[in-house]
Amino acid sequence: MEVPVEREEVYVERRPVNESETRTEAFVDENDSIHVPLSEERVVVSNKMSLLKKLWSGTESSRY
Repeated sequence: MEVPVEREEVYVERRPVNESETRTEAFVDENDSIHVPLSEERVVVSNKMSLLKKLWSGTESSRY
C-alpha cells in the first residue's frame, strides 16, 4: 500500500526594513508567510547648548 507523502521546508530570510514601517507585532500575510519584526534599543547621545551666564563689556571714561 502506498501513501502519498508531502514534505514542507521552512526557511528564514533577513530583509532590510523601510524606515516607514511601523508594525512591531508578528503577523501572517495573505500567502501564509509569518512576519516577525526584530527590534533593538539604541542609545542616542547628543549635546544641547543651554545658556549659563551672560557676559557684558563696555567702556567708561574718566576725566582727571
